[in-house]
Amino acid sequence: MSPHFRLRVPPIEGESLLGFLWRLGARNCISLGTLHRMAGAPNRTNSPTPDTLKRLADLTGIAVDVLANLSCRTDAPNQTRRFGKHVLPRRLVSWRRRRFCPGCIAESPHHRAIWDASMVSICPLHACRLVFRCDACGNSLEWVGDNLWTCRCGRDFTRISAESIAHTDLVGTQVVYGMLDQPSFEATFHALKVMLPFADLEVGQGLDLLHSLVMTRPALAHWSVPGDEADENVHVALNEALEACHAWPTGMGAFLASSAQRTDDPVRIWVNSLPSGVGERVKANLLATITEPGGEQQGHKTFEDKSTISMDEAAAMLGIPVIRLQCVPNLCIFLSGERKRGSLRAPLLRSMVVELAKSTERLLTKSEASDILGVSPVTFAAIVQAGMVPDVTGKAPKSGTLYDSAEVRRFLKGVLERVVVDPALDGGPEARLGSSKTRPALHGGRSVPVLRGLIEGRLRCARVDSQAVGLHRIVLNAIETSRFVASGH
Repeated sequence: MSPHFRLRVPPIEGESLLGFLWRLGARNCISLGTLHRMAGAPNRTNSPTPDTLKRLADLTGIAVDVLANLSCRTDAPNQTRRFGKHVLPRRLVSWRRRRFCPGCIAESPHHRAIWDASMVSICPLHACRLVFRCDACGNSLEWVGDNLWTCRCGRDFTRISAESIAHTDLVGTQVVYGMLDQPSFEATFHALKVMLPFADLEVGQGLDLLHSLVMTRPALAHWSVPGDEADENVHVALNEALEACHAWPTGMGAFLASSAQRTDDPVRIWVNSLPSGVGERVKANLLATITEPGGEQQGHKTFEDKSTISMDEAAAMLGIPVIRLQCVPNLCIFLSGERKRGSLRAPLLRSMVVELAKSTERLLTKSEASDILGVSPVTFAAIVQAGMVPDVTGKAPKSGTLYDSAEVRRFLKGVLERVVVDPALDGGPEARLGSSKTRPALHGGRSVPVLRGLIEGRLRCARVDSQAVGLHRIVLNAIETSRFVASGH
């Protein structure tokens, strides 16, 4: 298909996908929202689906792999984000609110992907704060409007004077730039990456550790969504966290002793999120630091000194935010040893929480699990109700529970290993599992008999699309599938 836009622009090194699409749209007198709708995307996003990427490639004339490298999309979009060659935890990248450096756009008016890194609140190139709010009308910067560098009130962003930052306060952000391979800053991380804690961690894990340490600072105790006013202090907290890491592990004691009171424990959650066998020395150092010899952990008793534990302690052991545990009543009832409704307030049994932590890889919500399978939550719920994927309690409740990532991936692998490919079926109209737009529609409960047919070899697929996500990799012949559904198999 030939490009839809007559006036084409190439991506710029280090540019974000949204920034590139905005420049392209502006060159062709079309808004960013309209461009996304043309590509079939419901919202402006830096993490488009594989199908949207293909449509964008058709529209822009830019190869799919080039656009994919500009995007943040990974195979688990609700858990991780791509940044260049790195895969990062989702919370480390956020494009919901726009930020920029006036000095950078004066040199080249394009949106840098590094500004979407949640710990980047200043520009180490120009020693100034990033701008995230119009100084004329006070509105936050969003991905709307016709001009990337003009506010809807008419303010020219290139004329905004950003607040200067002392060079001594740039160090932490310079290291983050180096970890994310930004030109001129790679050397800032070279000395650190051969020392603990960073020597034992991947770049994404090291950045996530810094993020967890930053969130313990009193000034950022309420910080959860990058882009709010608290971002103004991130660079200061980042410097403090990095200074403590320089004196690893002894520097952690004083640093964590000054932690803010939070409803969760960012550092312990980070420790529990690391896979077994990864960063063991780092985990041991941190656990030794946050648990004093007398058996007191910061803010809580140690897990082993009682048979029942609080919701906060259980969430930390399971490596999830406490709010997530509070939102899954069926699992809480299970962990309390109760089997009756109405016992949500019963204390949780330490032994059951420990067993769950040992037996699971990562706890997922229904939405996160459905992302791994590449289907909607409604379709995933139907798969669960059919007994194909149990929750962590071994049952199939409709809601109020969590799922083991290893179990979800095991199911996906099993399905893909069992499908029978018949090349003779390729070339006709296609249908995909979990889709409501194809004919036949294979979403919700309608996907279950087709899925069983594939697993049992009673239905063949046309091909396997390695570029798609989860069950969407299975490309079905729509005519053959309609016959299978009509036969009542």
